[in-house]
Amino acid sequence: MVTNVWLAKPGQEDPTTSIIIVVLVLISGGIRFVQELRSDKAATNLSKMIVNTATVIRQGEIQEVPIDDLVVGDVVKLSAGDMIPADLILIESRDFFVQQSGLTGESDSVEKLTLTKATVQQSDSLLEAEALAFMGTNVLSGSAKAVVLAVGDDTMMGK
Repeated sequence: MVTNVWLAKPGQEDPTTSIIIVVLVLISGGIRFVQELRSDKAATNLSKMIVNTATVIRQGEIQEVPIDDLVVGDVVKLSAGDMIPADLILIESRDFFVQQSGLTGESDSVEKLTLTKATVQQSDSLLEAEALAFMGTNVLSGSAKAVVLAVGDDTMMGK
């Protein structure tokens, strides 16, 4: 617009290039807006369909409950492939390895042991405790039973 109209010599003004560019930018912006709106709606619908559950032992019965319904003191059963639903202390474990790179940044898996088998070490970080497993980490192998210590915003991930 500046070079073809404002700075052009009298009688040589030609706004067609500027108009074409503005129209193409508006069309492109409109198409992108519609696509973003549709993808956001699809993602929202998908997230409503997904319900994360945990296997819990309550009153001697094994139940699948939504993670949001976990309370402190619940006994949770974990196996390979599970996401840890809350901050837990292990009461039983068998070859239990956890990937906690989301919290610690280390790429190696970490073996977790029950409180009775864990070695107590002087450490600056709770994340290094062998008997604790944290929300948002993943079970790579083995199985375990654990007691819920913290849920929601009270977890290490929530903080």
